[in-house]
Amino acid sequence: MFAAMTAATTAVPGTVVEVGRDREGTTAVWEIGVRNGSSGTEVYVNRATGEVIRQRPLVLSREQRQDAAVTAEQAIRTAQADTPGELMELDLGTERGRLVWEVVVRAGTRSWEFYIDAQDGTILRRQRD
Repeated sequence: MFAAMTAATTAVPGTVVEVGRDREGTTAVWEIGVRNGSSGTEVYVNRATGEVIRQRPLVLSREQRQDAAVTAEQAIRTAQADTPGELMELDLGTERGRLVWEVVVRAGTRSWEFYIDAQDGTILRRQRD
């Protein structure tokens, strides 16, 4: 998934603000939201090959327009260091007025949702999803 994030930001230079899993027909893809200035683009990357399949405009949320000191990759690595598993989704949002990365990791049959402070990288909350 990190290679897919690199492919997305190579196709559309900017900052990753969301990652999710999807399908394009029968092809499993990463759906990666990239912020470039005040605009956003959703980049679809083939999960098997890393090829960029398509792009489309993305309407950014208020939170996704903000700058986070912690990158999407750092937030994912923090969550996976706590609970090794497969990334299911990531989004830049708010929790109790703080800018956070919401990261969902699947470990075996369970999914865990993390709220990671987007300014200092600490895990604010971890719960079963």
